[in-house]
Amino acid sequence: MRLTTCGHACVRIEDGDRVLVIDPGTLSARDALAGATAVLITHEHDDHLDTGLLAAARAADPTLTVHAPPGLAAEIGATPAHAGDVFTAAGFTVRAVGADHAEITDGLPGCPHLGFLVEGVYHPGDSYTVPDTAVHTLLVPVSGPWAALPAAIAFVRAVAPAQAYPIHDAHLSDIGIETADWWLAAKGGTVYTRIPPGETVTLPPPGAATGVEAARRLARRRRDIQPGLTAAEFDRIEQQYGFTFADDHRAFLAAGLPTGGNFPDWRDGDPADLRRQLAWPIDGVLFDVEHNGFWHDSWGDRPADAVTAARTLLTGVPALVPVYSHRYLPAGRGTSGHPVMSIYQTDIVYHGTDLADYIDREFSAGHPGPDRQQPRATVAFWRDFLRD
Repeated sequence: MRLTTCGHACVRIEDGDRVLVIDPGTLSARDALAGATAVLITHEHDDHLDTGLLAAARAADPTLTVHAPPGLAAEIGATPAHAGDVFTAAGFTVRAVGADHAEITDGLPGCPHLGFLVEGVYHPGDSYTVPDTAVHTLLVPVSGPWAALPAAIAFVRAVAPAQAYPIHDAHLSDIGIETADWWLAAKGGTVYTRIPPGETVTLPPPGAATGVEAARRLARRRRDIQPGLTAAEFDRIEQQYGFTFADDHRAFLAAGLPTGGNFPDWRDGDPADLRRQLAWPIDGVLFDVEHNGFWHDSWGDRPADAVTAARTLLTGVPALVPVYSHRYLPAGRGTSGHPVMSIYQTDIVYHGTDLADYIDREFSAGHPGPDRQQPRATVAFWRDFLRD
């Protein structure tokens, strides 16, 4: 599932040919509704609903469905949605959240208003209403005549999502955006990053919850975290280096890209250095074959040219991907929950039962170091070296 920001309050949620757009307003990109199969409108204000843009999209595609609060739905010919309703839009399961428009003054604006929870992604419209169900990805409004930064921080803390992205920010200058982002990242209590307008992030698959939790734990301890890798960046990295990230590792890097120290710089790093880090586990085994007499039991008799033979045999072992320094996770889309391994030649130990546990162990003061309990061995060959 992919999330694209389209300016101010408007976002697109996509999965294959399913395209759901929320709040295409007058401050949104003019192509926000291109290819949309359904639209959700939180309320009537023009920065959330551009009636001309919507009318043009419906004229181009009469099958386009639109859902809005009852009073507004009657005005624009949409399907009414009531607080608590659960329905399907563009193939996504949507829950309408009863959320009054935040007051500006004297009870205003007081217009019909809803928030929408789309398979874990919560768009609150012009409100800081906390839903009574779990939220994975929160879209947090950061500006407006009704908004305030302390309230936004309190909102993020109360919702307690796995990750948060800002919306409703057209009123802010560049300095205002920088200020809001700093405070929300520092005090929101979760992974908070900005998606540049028009950019897309891939939301984690169900098996990636551990990676998002790991990113949230790291964000509490470090400030040197850039916006997460985009879908296009993941595609480039995986094609360039010939592996795919495990789901939890991918989710970790999509939520926020840690920089500095010994983190691999997947966005701007030297390709030669990244290849060296990827080759480290294999190179370490080959070093022990050449200098320390190592030979794996499954390889049969040790030949005279052991290094060349071992190099050929090692081409078939599962790939490992660096997390930090010489800590590694197995590669492989569709997999998750692997223990993190600390690898130095054939001296290999567990350094966390999973990615979230590893973050605690590596970056918490007084962490207990390598795991002393036997986690679940998950990957062939490398598990033969592991010891508790």
